[in-house]
Parts: sequence; C-alpha cells; structure tokens
Amino acid sequence: MLASIAFLFLIVSSVNIWVSDLKFAHKTDVHESFDWLGYNTEIAIRKFLRSIVNDESIGLPQIHLYIGEESQQSLLRDIPYSTKEWQKAFMLNNGNIKEIKVNHKGDNPSNWMLYKKSWKIKTKKDEMFGLYRQFNLHPPQYEMFLGEYSSGSIAKRMGVLSPKVQLIELFIND
Repeated sequence: MLASIAFLFLIVSSVNIWVSDLKFAHKTDVHESFDWLGYNTEIAIRKFLRSIVNDESIGLPQIHLYIGEESQQSLLRDIPYSTKEWQKAFMLNNGNIKEIKVNHKGDNPSNWMLYKKSWKIKTKKDEMFGLYRQFNLHPPQYEMFLGEYSSGSIAKRMGVLSPKVQLIELFIND
C-alpha cells in the first residue's frame, strides 16, 4: 500500500515537473537546468510547516497585494510579452487600501516562473507610496540578494545616491 502511494506521488510529481518544463524551459536560454523536484518539494514543506506553526507575530513591515486570478493568469499567458502588461490590483499597507497596477518585473524567467515572483508596482499619480509612484518587489531567492541589500544599506549610510532597499513581508491574496 505504501509503495503504491509513493509510486503515485512520484508519477504526479513527474507530471508537474514535465508541465513546468514545457511551460517555461523553452523561454530560457542562458540558465542552467533547474531542479524542479527539489524546488517543488521545498515549497510544499515550507507551506506545510507554516500551516502548523502559524506565528502571528509581525517582524518586518508588511505589504498585502490582492490580485485577481484572471489578472495573474493574464500576466503569464504569453510570456515574456504579457509580463509587460499592467494589471489592476489592490495593495493594503498600514491599514490603507490603494488601487494599483502590477506586472512581473523584467524578461528574466527567474522573475516570473518560480513560486515567489518579482513584482513591479505602480500607483495612481495622486496616491504615491511614500515618495514613489513606481517600485519593485524582489523575492530573496537570488544568490546575490543579501549582497545587494548590504551594499545598498552601506551606500545609503555613506550618503551615496543609491536605490532604496528595504526588507518586507509580502502577502499575495491572503
């Protein structure tokens, strides 16, 4: 019985990996092969652990994005061209809901093919986010992310003109 369940799990995982490769692999030409099985397993384990632990404490500043299912599918419909189209969404930040537009940032497949995606946010002209009308949200899954964050923080402390870098917690359709 256990062997048949394990075999069924292996078949389902293989089909999911095959579908992901068909959907995204031909769009990349400069990336090494991707370990979809390891990635999907890690994501499933993290989701499971978060559902058990469910720590309600707030650590980093939080941003909540609410993006319709149709808008999310539209962004991935005809990659990489569809990632340039802005889609309507809402952002909850500090108790305020703002209507915004979102799209996936850039042509790099690592920005939109993984579970955590890079987002580009644009607000209305009269509803800016701090001093910014447009900003990017990057997941910390890149190898160089900590280096970029550190160099941005050091440059800011030295008074060197540099992009604003801030760690946040991003929730999508929570």
